[in-house]
Amino acid sequence: MKAARSVLEYLKGYGVQHIFGIPAGSVNVIFDELYDMPEITPIITKHEGAASYMAAAYAKYANQMSVCIGCSGLVERT
Repeated sequence: MKAARSVLEYLKGYGVQHIFGIPAGSVNVIFDELYDMPEITPIITKHEGAASYMAAAYAKYANQMSVCIGCSGLVERT
């Protein structure tokens, strides 16, 4: 089992239904694994700060655990 899949299975076990963030850089593997996990819905945002507010608001008003994911910020240069 891939590490990303293991993390998602762990989160699913705690009832996580949504992951907020931007698929980029080091977190692409997690978003790629979400194709095979219909139980968790990715919510794609345009800014990681907005993703954190959305995840916090969802957790507060839905009374469920929520996840915000951010990338490492590394830039590949060619």
